[in-house]
Amino acid sequence: MLNLSLNYPSVPLEMDIFREYTDRLNEREQYDLLHPPYEPLDEYSLSALAGHLRFDPAAVAVTPVPSAISGLFTIAKFHRALTAGVAIEPFTFPGWRMIAGEAGFNLHVVEADGGDASRKAGRQPGKERM
Repeated sequence: MLNLSLNYPSVPLEMDIFREYTDRLNEREQYDLLHPPYEPLDEYSLSALAGHLRFDPAAVAVTPVPSAISGLFTIAKFHRALTAGVAIEPFTFPGWRMIAGEAGFNLHVVEADGGDASRKAGRQPGKERM
């Protein structure tokens, strides 16, 4: 799943510049650019991760994914069999909304912070931004 307009461009015309660049690449080069190489964790990294998350690396299979979007997609696909809906806040990361919708979840908007943080940020609680 790829949605290049998901994140706001950091500089004016960033998406146009990116598309202009990728249009000059052949199909294989585009694929390689947009699919970081998979690299399993080495023993030290796996041990450090296990220590931080408090699990036994011998008892748990760890599969690194190349991006946060890939991780969210994996989590959504696993949990879809367990539940029909997920709770989201009005300002939940748009990538999660897109992935959850694609996985077939019903999205239920909730105010997890009581609205105070939204009001302080100048947002109106209950108003969704897509």
